[in-house]
Amino acid sequence: MKAALILFVRNAVLGKVKTRIANSVGDQEALAIYKKLLAFTLNVALPVEADKFVFYSDYIEEFDHVPAHYMKEKQEGEDLGIRMLNAFKKTNLTYDKIILIGSDCPYISAPVLEEAFKALDDNEVVLGPAEDGGYYLIGMRRIVEEIFIGLPWSQSNLLDETVKILTALKIEYSLLKPLADIDTIEDWQRFQILKGTFK
Repeated sequence: MKAALILFVRNAVLGKVKTRIANSVGDQEALAIYKKLLAFTLNVALPVEADKFVFYSDYIEEFDHVPAHYMKEKQEGEDLGIRMLNAFKKTNLTYDKIILIGSDCPYISAPVLEEAFKALDDNEVVLGPAEDGGYYLIGMRRIVEEIFIGLPWSQSNLLDETVKILTALKIEYSLLKPLADIDTIEDWQRFQILKGTFK
């Protein structure tokens, strides 16, 4: 089965990324943290056997540090759910298994991504629960539009609401191990204590 890995990113613009972290340490430091997270995620996904895409939030950056292995696209839609749905629809024309991640989870690894693809052998949907109640990964073998429309994005009940919909629709799904996202300066400081730095 042909596999695709989508990385959803924000354009690395001062004052536009990691705004909750910026409230604590300023825009420059928040941008630096964002760039570290993005570089880590791009590199950690490289060994995974899948075609790889970067979907930018506002415009395609031609001259950035994204490895040549990644194809570049632009997100389309009025909110996060519709943007993700449209990215799945676009890649679903060519690929049988599709996984989408952000760049906020420094605990993710190539084995976690490989486990997610393997989970799609027996399930239509796979989710990576985030410790804050959302998810750091979503993958599908068949597009389920209902889990992208009208959900509480960036809220602590996102995962629960997504699972409720899948259960009501009798769609088989798999949950990966929970991992933490980096949303606040406290999250970042905790990561530095636990992991030290990026490998």
